[in-house]
Amino acid sequence: MFYLSILFFLCFCRHTCFAYSSNLAASPIRLTAKSTIDVSPTRLHRFLASPANWPTIVLSSQSVERVVPGTDLSHPFEVGDEVRELFGLPPIFPLSVTWRCVASEPPNPATSDDALGTASRGALEFVASEGVPGIASACVMRFTLRDSGCGGSDVVLHMEYRPESFVSVLAVPALVADNALALKVLLPAALRPVRSRRETFLRLMGTLYFFAGVAHLWDCLWGGSQLLLAAGSPSSFWDLPGDGQWLAVIWCAAGPLSFFLTRMNSTAGRYLGEVGLLVYGFVEVWCAILLHRYASLFAGDISGIPLVDPTNNAIIVQLIVLASWFYVVIRDKSTDESNGK
Repeated sequence: MFYLSILFFLCFCRHTCFAYSSNLAASPIRLTAKSTIDVSPTRLHRFLASPANWPTIVLSSQSVERVVPGTDLSHPFEVGDEVRELFGLPPIFPLSVTWRCVASEPPNPATSDDALGTASRGALEFVASEGVPGIASACVMRFTLRDSGCGGSDVVLHMEYRPESFVSVLAVPALVADNALALKVLLPAALRPVRSRRETFLRLMGTLYFFAGVAHLWDCLWGGSQLLLAAGSPSSFWDLPGDGQWLAVIWCAAGPLSFFLTRMNSTAGRYLGEVGLLVYGFVEVWCAILLHRYASLFAGDISGIPLVDPTNNAIIVQLIVLASWFYVVIRDKSTDESNGK
């Protein structure tokens, strides 16, 4: 695991590296990486103990294979289970290492609030005595897990190997970066909960409203107010009275406000996303009504100005958004019922 960085040095140095001296070879290389993941230690242990998950979180891991027929790689390994991990550039330049589980201690939630206040801890360790022949041996991959105290987990990766060539020494900086990427970026992404259709819809609409607001603002200030005129305004933004300009600014600001509320939906409140869409819809319809009234008064003194009523269009758009919201909520409810939730 975590060996992609070795590959780059292998491609260029494999045929030119010198035999490693016995004194230097006696010194193992030890690397450490840490991260905090927003899942329970029990779930994190189960995920890391299942080799089928490794290629999804480790840039270097191409695939995993059974060593013993019938081994379930998607199930958490127990002590004695083995797996072969492939990395490199198969089939052109394949490399592999065989890992054996020597320790698997799932966290015990019952100890998370014991008399000493110690958080729930777990451990997971894999060894590869032979390592990668000619490159590294005595490889160890050890995870320690601990309840972070706020619903998440602190995870520490201790990696150790005995270098057999200069390649494995030169690879250290790349290995450090690879480990950090795995623990701090790819592992949290792999464990992130799958969003419901409702949340996906809210985030999509928030994004669309954000860009709509930014586009309207740019058009008002620097784009000649083309969008504003198309919506029925009889004059550009700079020719509007002060109240009209403030109204246009509020219209533009409703988009970014909706965006931020939809992004806070799952963290700060259950229905903040819906509040964001309602705020934007209300502002849009309200501004359309006021804009049409202003245009009607303005055009009463100037003949030949065609009046465009944006109110109906604004209402129709918001009814479509509302119908779409009902649709995804109903679909989510049907899915939950099918899954027995």
